[in-house]
Order: sequence, then C-alpha cells, then structure tokens
Amino acid sequence: MVRSVHVSLFSHCFSLLRMAKDAVDTPAVADIILAGASVEESREERDIRFMRAAIREAQVAMEDGEVPVGCVFVDRESGKVIGRGGNNTNRTRNGTRHCEMVAIDTVIELYGPTVLQRCRLYVTLEPCIMCAAALLQVGLAEVVFGAPNTRFGGCGGVFSV
Repeated sequence: MVRSVHVSLFSHCFSLLRMAKDAVDTPAVADIILAGASVEESREERDIRFMRAAIREAQVAMEDGEVPVGCVFVDRESGKVIGRGGNNTNRTRNGTRHCEMVAIDTVIELYGPTVLQRCRLYVTLEPCIMCAAALLQVGLAEVVFGAPNTRFGGCGGVFSV
C-alpha cells in the first residue's frame, strides 16, 4: 500500500494557485519556489514548499487548457525535485496522461525506475485509482496530496490501493 499523507493544504493550494496565476511567469519564480530549505525547516514547511512547486505545474496545465493538477517527485535523500508533470490528457487525447504518469515517465527516462523507490510525490489532488496503482507498481513509498479526490481517489479518498 502506498503511504499517503493528506496535508491540510486544500485552501492553501487554491490560494497559491490564484497567486501563481497573477505572478510574473519567469524561471526565477520557479527557482524561488524551490529555493533550498534551512536545516531547521519543519515537515510542514517542506511540504508547503514542494506543494507550491506542484501548484506551479497545475498552473501550467491550466494555461494549456488542461485540468489543473500538477505534481513533483522529490528525491528524499537529496531533497531535490527530480521530476514534474501537469495533466496532459486534453492535448494528447489520451486519458492516461495524468500528471503523475507524465512525471513517472520523465523520472524513469532520466534516472531509471529504481530511483522512484526513494522519492516522495507531492501532488495537488489525491491520485486517482489508476495513478495510485502505477505509483504502487513503481515502488513509491509516500504521497503528499493537497486535496482529497472524492470521486476517484486511490489513496483513501474512495479506494485505498
């Protein structure tokens, strides 16, 4: 079973998404969002920092006419984002191109499949049953999501994969 953590970031996520929509779209914004954390950073502060990166991916998806869901994979050893994705189902006309699947493909292409076993996924919406099963298949140990998916959630929202 994928260990999932629903952080109480639901309203915080949507506030950040609204703020990001108004932000200047430059690479520097992403760099600020992912700026290194201090040694004293709490788990909640770290979760918020990486959730902001996932929200940025959701914003990009929204700007591309997609459902605004985004995610980042963080290597728990280095604390670095090694993969990211936004929904890409409308543009590709492929219902399996959820942000998690897009990001999984990127991570596997760049680093191989075993690196996912030491990653934490930050995603703006609880993964659906399909994505939760894929995360289990690749050996991901932990998912942090910003909002529960009460229709299709596979990490406890509807079904626990």
